[in-house]
Amino acid sequence: MKIIRFVFLFCINLSVCYAAYSQQNKHVSLGTKQGGIALGMPTLYYGIVLSPISPRATQNSTLYGMVLSSKIHANMLAGFGLSFVDMSARLYGVSSSLVCNVNNIYGVATSLYHTATRSNGVAIGLGFMRGIHRGLSASLINYSETKGFKIAGFVGNNHVKGVQIGGVLMGESRGIRIALCNAKFSHSGVCMGVINSSTVLRSSSGYYGGTFGLSLGFINAGYNSGGYQIGIINSIRESIRPRIIQLGAVNFAKVAEKSLQIGIINSNGLGVNCKQIGILNIQRSNRWLFKIVPFYNVTRVD
Repeated sequence: MKIIRFVFLFCINLSVCYAAYSQQNKHVSLGTKQGGIALGMPTLYYGIVLSPISPRATQNSTLYGMVLSSKIHANMLAGFGLSFVDMSARLYGVSSSLVCNVNNIYGVATSLYHTATRSNGVAIGLGFMRGIHRGLSASLINYSETKGFKIAGFVGNNHVKGVQIGGVLMGESRGIRIALCNAKFSHSGVCMGVINSSTVLRSSSGYYGGTFGLSLGFINAGYNSGGYQIGIINSIRESIRPRIIQLGAVNFAKVAEKSLQIGIINSNGLGVNCKQIGILNIQRSNRWLFKIVPFYNVTRVD
């Protein structure tokens, strides 16, 4: 509906701005420099600007009114902008475009393809979004670096320190994540989902990444992780931090030191001072011998 209305407005403005196009898109003002209607964009304007033809007519200008253009390249847009491409330096108002490449957003920006550099306001995209967001960002595919609030269907980002809500969330997070599936590279906050998984990468200095916060879900799987796992099935392949707590029906830990497992079935591989509370406790010693102890067990080093 927005696209149909957008095309309809542009068709009307094409007939109005034909005179400006015939004069090589020179600025033709129908009012004063402080108000009225302008074909093109003066340096400073408070009225309505119609420039659907010339992509350079809005370059290096300041607008406090409304602009309808194929491409907005204003120095500052503090009003309302409707365009195909918005490349304004600063946005303090509302911008609706197909492609948003605003340098700094302090207002509201809606677009299909969002590549703004920084956003401190509200960014709404229907397709792809990236950049640095400290406010609210909502998009179907969101690869932005967020320190605020994010809503997305799929998120693949590197740094998030705020709140994320979506279908599939990926990347590093230090805040709160609520999703159907959380595929975490590194997480030190609260993670809630049906499936929560984490992994690590290896560099010349060693391993980095993992989960060190709270994972709350149906299945919690951690590689080189720490923190707390609360769910039906909890699994930790290797723990690089002590005092891991697993609370669920089935708990698995391959290598975990100073961990606590509470559940129906608890399995612990190679670990030191690992406590198990459950119906069936399985442990493996350093001599590769398995032993099953009911109710309560403490791992001993052989």
